[in-house]
Amino acid sequence: MQIQSLVTVLPMDNDQLTEALRMHGKDFEDILQAVCARKAGCDVIISRNSKDYHITGGKAMSLPPVMSPAEFLDQPATGKEMRKNPL
Repeated sequence: MQIQSLVTVLPMDNDQLTEALRMHGKDFEDILQAVCARKAGCDVIISRNSKDYHITGGKAMSLPPVMSPAEFLDQPATGKEMRKNPL
């Protein structure tokens, strides 16, 4: 199976970069990913390193929640169709 069948790469624009620069966190790359995920309407970010997603400032409260792969797989089915998730 090719990775392209599992994920979608999201674009980033100047507005997202500016928004990310107003936020604070341990890893700026993770802030950029979270901002892109919110704009794309992602329900959750799945990461093995969720501790780096402690993001504050700006519109941080509107960012999708972060779960480990195990936490995500342990969630009960919601009946929602699974979307291709970029992160």
